[in-house]
Amino acid sequence: MNIKSAPFCFLLVMGANFVSFAFSEPTYPLNPRFERLLPDEAKYIDQIREGILFLQAQEKQAHGKSLRGTHAKGVCLAGEMEIYDVEKSAPTVSARLKKGIFSVPGKYLADIRFANAKGEIHPDHDRDVRAVSFALHMPSELSNPQGRMDFTMNDATTFPINDAQVFADLMMSLKNGFIKTGKEIGVARVARLGEGTADGKLLQEGWGSTPFQKKRYWSTVPFALGDDEAVKYSLSPCSDNPSQPLNSSDSNELRNELIRHVDRDKKMSCFEFQVQLLEPGRMTRAPFRQQEPAYWWVENAEKEWNEDQAPFYSVGKLNLKAESIVDDAVCETRWISVTKNNNVIHHGLGSINRARDAAESASANVRLN
Repeated sequence: MNIKSAPFCFLLVMGANFVSFAFSEPTYPLNPRFERLLPDEAKYIDQIREGILFLQAQEKQAHGKSLRGTHAKGVCLAGEMEIYDVEKSAPTVSARLKKGIFSVPGKYLADIRFANAKGEIHPDHDRDVRAVSFALHMPSELSNPQGRMDFTMNDATTFPINDAQVFADLMMSLKNGFIKTGKEIGVARVARLGEGTADGKLLQEGWGSTPFQKKRYWSTVPFALGDDEAVKYSLSPCSDNPSQPLNSSDSNELRNELIRHVDRDKKMSCFEFQVQLLEPGRMTRAPFRQQEPAYWWVENAEKEWNEDQAPFYSVGKLNLKAESIVDDAVCETRWISVTKNNNVIHHGLGSINRARDAAESASANVRLN
């Protein structure tokens, strides 16, 4: 496995357009129903921070400036999120869903950014994970003092790195070399590094052959919905979203097709905003249909929540706004942070999300300085 061949591709599914200033993220007590600290987790988080700072320094030297840690190449635009009355859209589970931002129907302005996920600039048709991030501008009583709630999703159902230990091992491999790190961490942990990769490429990476507005996106990792539910999110494209065939000879084919659509089409694209409730009593894992406790499904980020066992429910609709493409210079000043712009009802769960705080802060400090 040639890990050094694509250093930042392993950070891409953190899913944040890393911020351009320093901040302190809100922290919430560990929820024993859904979370378990790893032994030495604090050490792993420090190693993740060290690795990210090392890689960002390399990228800055190569490009002469600090790029976003992930999602370096993207397009910003405006939209509107309609939150449904869940008693009508999902009546069988409305009591479980009707919390926080899903407790009151409403419409809210959205800042949206579609992007290739790597922290490098590449042609759109190169292998990559595609992503969408959005900030909902909401009343503070539904969100937080910032008056916004941030979400970020990729066109992959799961995170390719299982937990903070594997993430730290990967960062140290990129920083210190695979052979040296392998001797330190042992054969078993080395094997885990290769589970989501092949020849240094994420198995989730695909070719840029489908327009942004025709893809489905997932949060990949779980989030709290109050203190008694764990959920994942998805944006599912409306079936009649307009698009034209991509031009594979155009290195900006995804970007240019989205701009064409927003500037010229009469009908704008939309996405169903969906919530998947964790159902540990129904869910099983291969190969022997084993059942696991709720925290197992939260802490093992590589494990998919089978939609046949834990279906998604529609809670809203994200509508793109016509003629709303944002100037690139303005787009570069924008940021998404699911660890800053959340609240006690809606926040990340699991060691990948706990490590995410360190990743976003480290990247923010580099860009600030």
